[in-house]
Amino acid sequence: MSFVRLIARACYMLSVVLLLSRPALADFKGLLGRLPVDANALVLIDVAAMLDSPLGVNEGWKAKLASAYERKPLVIPPDASRVVMAAQIDPSNVGTVWAVSVMDLAKPLALDSIATNEGGYLDQFGRLPVAWSRIDAYFVQLDPLVLGAVWPANRQFASKWATRKPGESVGRLSVYLNNAALAAGTDTPVLMAMDLQDVTSASKVRRRLASETFTSLEGKTDSFDAISQVLGGIRGVTLRVAIGAEATGKGVVDFERDATALASVAKPLLLELLSRSGTLVEDFEDWQVAARGKQVSFEGKLSTEGLRRLLSVVDPPVPNAIGQSPAARSGARGKEAQALASQQYFKTVKETVEQLEKGTRAGRGGVLSDVATWIKRDASEISRLPILNVDPALTKCAAEVSSRLNDAARAMTEGITQMYGRTAGTPEERAKALREKRGKSLSQAEEIFKNIKADLEKTGIELTTRYKVEF
Repeated sequence: MSFVRLIARACYMLSVVLLLSRPALADFKGLLGRLPVDANALVLIDVAAMLDSPLGVNEGWKAKLASAYERKPLVIPPDASRVVMAAQIDPSNVGTVWAVSVMDLAKPLALDSIATNEGGYLDQFGRLPVAWSRIDAYFVQLDPLVLGAVWPANRQFASKWATRKPGESVGRLSVYLNNAALAAGTDTPVLMAMDLQDVTSASKVRRRLASETFTSLEGKTDSFDAISQVLGGIRGVTLRVAIGAEATGKGVVDFERDATALASVAKPLLLELLSRSGTLVEDFEDWQVAARGKQVSFEGKLSTEGLRRLLSVVDPPVPNAIGQSPAARSGARGKEAQALASQQYFKTVKETVEQLEKGTRAGRGGVLSDVATWIKRDASEISRLPILNVDPALTKCAAEVSSRLNDAARAMTEGITQMYGRTAGTPEERAKALREKRGKSLSQAEEIFKNIKADLEKTGIELTTRYKVEF
């Protein structure tokens, strides 16, 4: 297991909860009581407050959330008012073992429609109606106005969770998560916490520091023992975020002992860890990081795109049927409906590719794993776009785009991760080898983007000819 990746993921997931509002614990207690108790990550989201915030109103988040194709700040049902998410992160590989979301809804979702639109089927857990989705998830109607979502679609796990009697889970979570949940109040808009107790030790961290080269720790060899003692006693991370006219986040990393040994390296070390894990958001460069007492605090502003990127990490399984298609909104039928749906679908795919290509060009000066992470996430989003009424030729093209984006992500990270742990040669030789590998990987990725854009342009011309509207 890589302690570097674990801490980076934890810090990033913390930075992930950028929503906002006034979620008092009482508002979430019913949802918290439905969570599996062996979670080590927890997220509380007041969706209604997020959408009604000045930033949400100005950016038109409510309309985007209701659209099937818009790039939105958070992918959840448009009628959800509150969401809680719990997950179990495996410390051995920093992967998600399972994730469960529970949502309060303003009106019920039709599970039969979800099954039809998802290419899935209806099922039951005991007496609870369930829809299985091809995105490897179950959607469970826990109550008429409470929707549960489970990933992956492990039927035994999902059934045992959904059919157990709801309890006061907030009192049975780990001490760290329990304390975080109890701290939610009118001054805590959105909250996310991750329990990291006993995930590592001082000796394990010390061994890692000795085997890898960290730019942020150059010239700090004499402090490695003290740094290892602090990092080895990490307890967890908590982030609270407010959104008014802009989004701002305040978080803390909690340790068992005084963290002043990290004072001079806290920010560069945090940024390097996030960068190596592929979860660095550009906004973090301007955040304030400080070590005081038994905590390292971090806070700063978030751009709209930074917010969307961060929230994509807590992207729960959501049925494609949640958004309304352009054809449904306009009442179009037949070929007109197909043209409208295809037009919006094409626009979304094209804009996603353009945004990713822009980030790839910017990656020439940074760590490519940052960019690769977003490429893989957006490739997944493309593959999950609703395809109802969309021209088959376009869905085929989009599937190829998604596959090639994953190829680009692999090209950008292949061999880079292993080189971070390389010990042969001098530091200068290792740095030179890394620069050469980065340049080669980036050139390969840029060639893939060039081919993707050419194919999209060709498909757009064909669709324009077929439907007599501009694509």
